Amino acid sequence: MYIRTLIAAPVICALVNMLIPEGRSGKYVRLTLGLITAAVLLSPLTGIVGMLFDGGYDYELTVPEEEWEETAARISKETCRLIEEKLEDELERLYGGKFELKLVTEYENGSVAITGATLASELTDAREAAAYVKAALGCECEVGRYE
Repeated sequence: MYIRTLIAAPVICALVNMLIPEGRSGKYVRLTLGLITAAVLLSPLTGIVGMLFDGGYDYELTVPEEEWEETAARISKETCRLIEEKLEDELERLYGGKFELKLVTEYENGSVAITGATLASELTDAREAAAYVKAALGCECEVGRYE
């Protein structure tokens, strides 16, 4: 594949070079064609440079296997907290008033799923906000009163 590209790019650049007019715009086109040709010629070097910089780094998971479930639960809890905060801010911006959102999650087979939500609000009717949460999360959202 590299050989085809190595042959095709300069040929195409030469054809385009013959078609462009002389003058100021032709200089820019020629410069661009030269840069394309140089990029094609130097493309194998990017793999070599990448190997030099990535050589000593181990990409494997560094958490011991016996701590995977605890680590996943901690990450999931933090992620849910961030989702709650972002949605609360969005609801306050859209509907005014104060909101408190709690997500219901289930941990199964190494993955976490958001299965529901409870939305508390100081508004007398927060059904529209609950519909927004339901659409955003793809799960049912119960509405309660903010105390």
